[in-house]
Amino acid sequence: PGVGVGGKVAAVAPSEITALKVDEIVARWSEETESLVDDFRRAAVRVSRWDRRVVANERRVLAVHADVAALEGATAALKAEVDTVSAQQDELDVVLAAVEAAVEQLAGSGGGGGDGGGAMNEREKLFSTAEKAMRSLDAVAAGGAPPPGGGPARHRRSTS
Repeated sequence: PGVGVGGKVAAVAPSEITALKVDEIVARWSEETESLVDDFRRAAVRVSRWDRRVVANERRVLAVHADVAALEGATAALKAEVDTVSAQQDELDVVLAAVEAAVEQLAGSGGGGGDGGGAMNEREKLFSTAEKAMRSLDAVAAGGAPPPGGGPARHRRSTS
């Protein structure tokens, strides 16, 4: 190593190129550069493919996210309807228990007179109440409002 101008050490040429001519060195660097450019292009093509996959997967993830949000809303609505049906069934159980108690009371009292007229009147009232409740339930199940005086206003019957 020699000392250059200003006391700096001059760069030493690698031993593999010291015996080569300038044209040979340029040709060698050209080949290396072309090889590196080819490697870079191959890597760029791979990165480009990955990028397209990432973008496509982003679209899929966003679509799934939108579907999940819609399903969460539908689930909440369905849960509210199930809660409503459950409450209506509980209310209907109370009404049915009262009707059953009235029927048992009538049956236990001997029919309300010798001619059976009291039991028949109660039976007619029971059937009338049951028909009104059924019309109300059918109207609510169909999405409409129950008819006026048509029995329990919030009932919807679930058949499962």
